[in-house]
Amino acid sequence: MREQDQEFSSAEFEPAAIVTVVAGPFTRAEQLRRFMQALESLQGVGEVAILALERGMLSLGLQYVDPTPLLVRLQTLTEFPFQVDQHDEQSITVRWPDPTNGPTR
Repeated sequence: MREQDQEFSSAEFEPAAIVTVVAGPFTRAEQLRRFMQALESLQGVGEVAILALERGMLSLGLQYVDPTPLLVRLQTLTEFPFQVDQHDEQSITVRWPDPTNGPTR
């Protein structure tokens, strides 16, 4: 192999997993905006699409490629303390424990 040739790991060619994330309830648009920004900044998160917003619960579809599970990455978002309602490889549902005391910063 020539020196200028590059080696690529198989991880660079893994297709992105499509994961549904349901989070909330959001009581203010600013909370939702901050959550979206924080989510999009996580390592491994690609495109994010809003699927629905109903009764303060935001449903998103996102591309994720990273060896670290998405739920572990979500737990680094300390501004948004949550409890996990449901979790599997294709979807995660998280809820703020008390909507009146949810993310406020």
